[in-house]
Amino acid sequence: SVDSDRKARTRLSKAEAKAATAHVEAGAAIEFWNQEEENHIKLQKRAEDAQDLKEAFASWLRSAYAGMERKTEQTFNALHQTLPHDLGRHRELAQMLRETLFEQNGRLRTAQMKTMQRFVEQRQDLERLEYSGVDKSVFAKLQQSHEQDAQSLAFQCQQLEKLDEQKSHVSEIA
Repeated sequence: SVDSDRKARTRLSKAEAKAATAHVEAGAAIEFWNQEEENHIKLQKRAEDAQDLKEAFASWLRSAYAGMERKTEQTFNALHQTLPHDLGRHRELAQMLRETLFEQNGRLRTAQMKTMQRFVEQRQDLERLEYSGVDKSVFAKLQQSHEQDAQSLAFQCQQLEKLDEQKSHVSEIA
């Protein structure tokens, strides 16, 4: 019976050791699942916070868009109200510009005609004086004046072309 007591005590010690091991393992498992539950709760809270942030941003976007729509509509209405006045003013200014260009064109053509007349007269004088024995300085001054008038005619032609382009452009936009 001593032997049977010893065997019983050994079995009891083994059973107690297994129970202690099972108790430790159960405690670790409980701790693990408690930590998992805590992590799950944290993740769920973060997801809810992210959803709240997304909804707040969407609300802000809707509000901003509504504000932009109101501002656009106000601007459109303001521009729509001033459009008839602006068109009238545009037509008035375009007419004034056409008249100014017409006047400039007339003055420039008159100046061009006078320059052309003087140019032709100088050419005739140069042809007549070339072999007449006139003082060379007089002839040189007349020739220089003739060359300046030729440059003036070229400049006047360029300016008339520019005026014609401007008149054409004004006609297109008016």
